[in-house]
Amino acid sequence: MAVLDIRVLGDPILRERTEPLPVVTGVVQALISDMFETMRAAKGIGLAAPQIGRPERLTVIDVDGAEFVLINPEIVDRQGSDKAEEGCLSIPDVYADVERATRVVVRAIDREGKPFEVEATDLLARCMQHEIDHL
Repeated sequence: MAVLDIRVLGDPILRERTEPLPVVTGVVQALISDMFETMRAAKGIGLAAPQIGRPERLTVIDVDGAEFVLINPEIVDRQGSDKAEEGCLSIPDVYADVERATRVVVRAIDREGKPFEVEATDLLARCMQHEIDHL
């Protein structure tokens, strides 16, 4: 595993459209492990592939010990609304109030290549929305 460089505001890849991952390979598995290591080294709770210079629709999340790998994620339902402070590893030391849904249902592919849906609330819902916005 390796700690990767996190791209910061101004890097063009952060504004580019991501590409769906058609299959989960060993290379993708290694990338996922590197992303978790990078996120933890930066003391984050989520990291999207563009933040490490990759164009794939992939994000990793760890909120209160609940780990998620979201490949080709899409939000299929959202409810409620709340404004709260957010930070971003790609915009260091800057925090702002952001309005987000308080509950989301996300459909994605997991680390093993299996489709799944997850219902998230509170901080996990906020983090999933933030990371999916990067994609």
